[in-house]
Amino acid sequence: MLRRGEPVLVYEAQQDERYGKAESIVLQRIQSIACVPLRIKERLIGAIYLDSLSQRGRFTRDNLPFLEAFAHQAAIAIENAQLYQALREENRRLRSEIQRLHGFDEIVGQSPAMREVFDTMARVLDTDATVLIEGESGTGKELIARAIHYNSERKDKPFVVVFCGSLPDELLESELFGHKKRRLHRSPVRQKGLFEVADGGTVFLDEVGDLSPRMQTALLRVLQEGEIRRVGDTQVRKVDVRVISATNKPLRELVQQGKFREDLYYRLNTIQITVPPLRHRRGDIPLLAHHFLDKYAVKKTRAHQGLHAGGARAAGALPLAGQRPRVGKHDRAGRRAGAGRTDHAGRPAPARHGRGRSLRTRSAAEGSRAPRGAAHAETAWGQYFGDGARAGRIASLAAL
Repeated sequence: MLRRGEPVLVYEAQQDERYGKAESIVLQRIQSIACVPLRIKERLIGAIYLDSLSQRGRFTRDNLPFLEAFAHQAAIAIENAQLYQALREENRRLRSEIQRLHGFDEIVGQSPAMREVFDTMARVLDTDATVLIEGESGTGKELIARAIHYNSERKDKPFVVVFCGSLPDELLESELFGHKKRRLHRSPVRQKGLFEVADGGTVFLDEVGDLSPRMQTALLRVLQEGEIRRVGDTQVRKVDVRVISATNKPLRELVQQGKFREDLYYRLNTIQITVPPLRHRRGDIPLLAHHFLDKYAVKKTRAHQGLHAGGARAAGALPLAGQRPRVGKHDRAGRRAGAGRTDHAGRPAPARHGRGRSLRTRSAAEGSRAPRGAAHAETAWGQYFGDGARAGRIASLAAL
């Protein structure tokens, strides 16, 4: 049956020339047999087998339509079970990948300031305490918030990001708490807010210092009572969320100026993490540069021997003009990187030519004539790394 894919009916199994001498039929004294194929989209995956020990001719052709219909439904159930199992495996793999990507390993640094950040993160993993992350734009505050969430007991629940400075109060309130919109002669439309979506997980409030006084009051109630009420609704709903907030503004100063509620500040600031800018941890620059080179070399499956020592020293000595993340610059550097050592631009390490001077040596020799300050840094970066690069671009490393 499995070879031909056609139903098999055996009326008198003991007398059948094909199966009468089969061990199972003889030992179990099987009298009659019915067998129909199981197919998934014309693909034969098995069979449904029935036998009778008491009655010859128990299965006839009149039984075939029912048996084939049953086999069809069984095949659908088997296919659904296989797809469900495949989805579970894929979900498990993706969760593992998310945890890896947002783990501590993706936050690069070994300076004393970063060790203090790691220590604080490790202490808050097993608690539901609110966390306030302060730091300049581009220092990686959201990366730290994600790492805390995906290494905590809430990792299997949603991580929801809310940018507090991008929406007017009415829209932000609807986004956070949801809304109930009444319609004439029709049932009202109910929309969940992000606090409900994140129930059991974490809400990350980015740039919380930009909240208006009205939204500060609404947020305070959520933190105090764990309750939200949709816009236009009267029903109060309980939510279980952990709140992690971030700001590039000194909230303590805003409190003193009367621009931020003091009670909300203390509710948000159970644990505080201050992320240092890259200019305050220059020793981490080579680590970050190697991190980017390794990351993009893996993506492009190409070997790489690392960063030229001169490139790392030059980058560490430059003033860091700004803190805006521009990872795309390093993506291009990784794409240009070959199998040897490279500088920050992804070019081969400077080679000595006939006159025996590299770009770095030549730049040093011309130092007395070079401009000073930021202009000097910009010139040195362009000469050494090429492509008209600006010194401020090294600040993109501060995103991690």
